[in-house]
Amino acid sequence: MKLIITFLFLLATSFLNAQVTDIDGNTYKTVKIGEQVWMSENLKTTRFTNGDSIPFVLDRWDWRMLEKNETPDYGFYDDDSLKEGQYGKLYNYYVVSNGNIAPEGWRVPTSEDWEQLIRHLGKYEAAEKLKSTSGWHEEGNGTDEVGFNGLPGGFRDIDGSYRGLGEHGAFLSSSDNQSMAISYTLSYNRNLSKGYGAKRAGRYIRLIKN
Repeated sequence: MKLIITFLFLLATSFLNAQVTDIDGNTYKTVKIGEQVWMSENLKTTRFTNGDSIPFVLDRWDWRMLEKNETPDYGFYDDDSLKEGQYGKLYNYYVVSNGNIAPEGWRVPTSEDWEQLIRHLGKYEAAEKLKSTSGWHEEGNGTDEVGFNGLPGGFRDIDGSYRGLGEHGAFLSSSDNQSMAISYTLSYNRNLSKGYGAKRAGRYIRLIKN
């Protein structure tokens, strides 16, 4: 019996300490939540897994044109490399729909993956358990009970501007309803919410293990 308990403890610990590495060599911590294994950091890669570069769009006007061109692009909050290091990169939905962003064995979570996470943590408790313990406005910090470390990194709006730092953390799913991308947002003043938005808007990506 003691051996079984020790084995289960080591197995759980291995999930908590496991890491995944992207094509750029960035290494991310992971965490097991229920039956799912998630990255506990936001994606930072500049390349697809086949080696193709993801264009970096600095100019706001160029960002506005992404819907028309349907091109995959990324930015980072305020074009500030310090914020990029802290929060990761903001990707549009065309990066996800390319289907080539996740290392082998991982994927961008579907809407159902996010819903499963919410059901496991409890509809009204999920946000507090997922949010980081600092950085949120108006006493909106979470407990980070499950080690997800959901950060308030904001998002990039359709006009190319950056919004919501300290107030929101928006994450893309791989799901859409044809014209709109489906995302999930942690906010300082509400629960984890599902939303529909323009595919050219920039949001963070958390990968989930297959």
